[in-house]
Amino acid sequence: MGGDFQGRNPDIQNAFRTYVGPDASIRADAGAKGDGGKVIVWSDDATRMYGSISARGGAQSGNGGFVETSGHSLDVTRGPDVSAPAGSAGTWLLDPVDLNLVAGDAVVGSTSSIIPARLFLAARR
Repeated sequence: MGGDFQGRNPDIQNAFRTYVGPDASIRADAGAKGDGGKVIVWSDDATRMYGSISARGGAQSGNGGFVETSGHSLDVTRGPDVSAPAGSAGTWLLDPVDLNLVAGDAVVGSTSSIIPARLFLAARR
């Protein structure tokens, strides 16, 4: 949504701004078997990600998927679910220009907000 991995795919046009509302859900979950899919929420300017994203691995086998939430200015209110009941957790890539971690009810203290994942922060060049 809004582009591809780090906005670098010339075959996919990048959005200038991307907004995902708090009631929206984006799912790239596997079924019984298989790895979770790939979800990209990207923009060249401002990305506002307030909904939920999941890229879960299969219930019987498979690893969690890949989620990227990126933009020059990035506002994310909850982490994605890239868990895998029978495999390894997936990856969440955050790629803003600057990163400020701010405690709040949407993330801190909520067991359903941040699902264990490999978290990568990319440095913009």
